[in-house]
Amino acid sequence: MRLAALKKWYWMAISLLVGVLVAWVRSGDPGDIHGDHIDEFGYVLGSQQLFENALTDKYEGRPRFSDIMVYPRRIDDGHGGSRPVNIVTGEFRRPVEDAPGHTVTTSNRAFIVTHVPYEPLIDLSAFNKPGGPDYDKVFRDAGTRPSVIDFLATLHAAAGVDYQYAWWDAYAYLIWPLVSFVLIGLIWPTAVNLMTFGKLTRPPEAKGMSLWNIRRGTKPAAPPVVPIKAPEAARDDEPVDLVEATDEPRDAAAPAPIARLSAEAPTQTASADLTSKEFGARPDDYYPTERHVQHPEK
Repeated sequence: MRLAALKKWYWMAISLLVGVLVAWVRSGDPGDIHGDHIDEFGYVLGSQQLFENALTDKYEGRPRFSDIMVYPRRIDDGHGGSRPVNIVTGEFRRPVEDAPGHTVTTSNRAFIVTHVPYEPLIDLSAFNKPGGPDYDKVFRDAGTRPSVIDFLATLHAAAGVDYQYAWWDAYAYLIWPLVSFVLIGLIWPTAVNLMTFGKLTRPPEAKGMSLWNIRRGTKPAAPPVVPIKAPEAARDDEPVDLVEATDEPRDAAAPAPIARLSAEAPTQTASADLTSKEFGARPDDYYPTERHVQHPEK
């Protein structure tokens, strides 16, 4: 099927489905986060102490752990449920001896999984300055369940440690469907229309006949019956002009006169014929009929 054949609301539905699927994947268990290496996050740091020291230690003028990004996730708690964690990733820089007496600096992507609540191992009050805030107290005031984000925010104020929070994963089921809807549901079909039809919208299509209002077994409505007005009958006391009622012209030739019947006695032949016949009526006859009887020969 051509892409241009899909209507815009199809792309909108597809975009929401893709957004929910991405949110489900990103907010789920990232897998075996206790391994030595995870493709998305890099190599695992050895310990929490190494992680915290690398945040403030300098190597060649730069922090050993930099470009920090915090991802909220949920992992299996071992009791059939899940618990929130924060995965802190960044570039970990360290010296490596590649030859006797010669070292080089390597940089690798690394991460550490931190739980909630987070308990620092370093003394935050060591960053206090005269007349400044007590950073250990600042961290404790974050609440009864502080996270590594509160710890990094305190180090940002105390030692200038920079970090970023992946807020798009914090509200995955809101952000990812919204981003997918804008990219796939709005921008993509508009680009397809521009490439196919040369304008932002699809050309109007001819509307087909709707079958929603047609019921099974229904017959078409009969045409209306128009009554025909009968001619008014003439009253008994009014004469009827028969000549006017016909289509023939008035000056047509008159018909031949009808011969009048004579009241004279029938002729001799008719009289003799009548005398030779007998008539009678049986009980079930309506009128007399001729009786066929045997007459003696004269």
